[in-house]
Amino acid sequence: GAPLVELTNGCICCTLRSDLVEQLAALGRSGRYELCIVESTGVSEPLAVAQAFAQADAEGVSLALLARLDTMVTLLDAAAFLADLTAGDSLQERRMAVAPTDSRDLATLMVEQLEVADVVVINKADLVPEGRLRQLEAFVRATNRTARVLRAVRAEVPLDEVLATGRFDLAAAASSAGWVRELMGEHAPETEAYGIISHVYTRAAPFDACRLWEVVAGDPPGLRGVLRSKGYAWVAQQPALVLEWQAAGNDTDCRVAGTWAAPVAGAPPAASGEYSDRRTELVFIGIRLERAEIDALLDGALASAEELAVLEVARGADGVLRLPQVGGALARVPDGMAGMFANALAAFAPEGGSEEGAAGAEHAHSHSHAHLHAHC
Repeated sequence: GAPLVELTNGCICCTLRSDLVEQLAALGRSGRYELCIVESTGVSEPLAVAQAFAQADAEGVSLALLARLDTMVTLLDAAAFLADLTAGDSLQERRMAVAPTDSRDLATLMVEQLEVADVVVINKADLVPEGRLRQLEAFVRATNRTARVLRAVRAEVPLDEVLATGRFDLAAAASSAGWVRELMGEHAPETEAYGIISHVYTRAAPFDACRLWEVVAGDPPGLRGVLRSKGYAWVAQQPALVLEWQAAGNDTDCRVAGTWAAPVAGAPPAASGEYSDRRTELVFIGIRLERAEIDALLDGALASAEELAVLEVARGADGVLRLPQVGGALARVPDGMAGMFANALAAFAPEGGSEEGAAGAEHAHSHSHAHLHAHC
């Protein structure tokens, strides 16, 4: 019979991934099997499994030469999904963490598992009303535009829907998430019939760090009903840094994702009110969202005309924005953000460079683990 191999030595995104590569490589070399099913735990990150196929085994051979990732399947508990998504729990609080240092929250993990799936199985469909099922299906389709969505009872689905489908494509998976498609201008109006609304907030002006902090750390009524939100933003006090905004359920996270390219060539004149490639683009997906309320809330956190004038003073004759002098109209960065910015600037600065050099860095699209997290 077919072997059952259990891997329990660590997290699938680090130590366990190497074990997985070795086991799959061995099965592939044996030539005895046509299909292999990898069942990961509910707290694993599916993209880590996909990335394993680009990893070499102990003999230096890429797993992709021995096996092909065919289908990524996510199983959704219809009876518990919305309650779990909005509970605001961390994996530690649920006693699901893989290590004492595992700081992930449950809601973000759940949504990310949906976003990369080729097939989403809505299980326990017999335990919820038809209206709730349709709303769940609409949310899944708003979250992942390309996945096949199936209903199931006791996880029973036709095998040809999940085996040998040929659906997985790593490049396509990177753009299948609903928030990415919304930023690409691809709206899904059919989900609105079931109360699932998608909204894109786009502005050229930066946020004021203090007022953005109040939005991230607070529980603003305008964002209630948001189940998923993601995008990029910038703040006037640190114009070099790209902020990645992410929310799932009641958990909101804001981290530094890199620096803006802001090329000198073609930079707009100082009086134009434009800031080269810098802009805020945030996507919100949720139940019966009020677009005008979201816009009003976020517009209230933007830098004022007086604060923007301070930012313009920091713009050089070449059009490049440098670190502005904080004080007066431009308030000091809140402590919760200051540490995140300091860590990011240190990571992005060239060896021997200064914070200001990092703040004016060009084309340094690095990534940082510096972030702030809030349970609303």
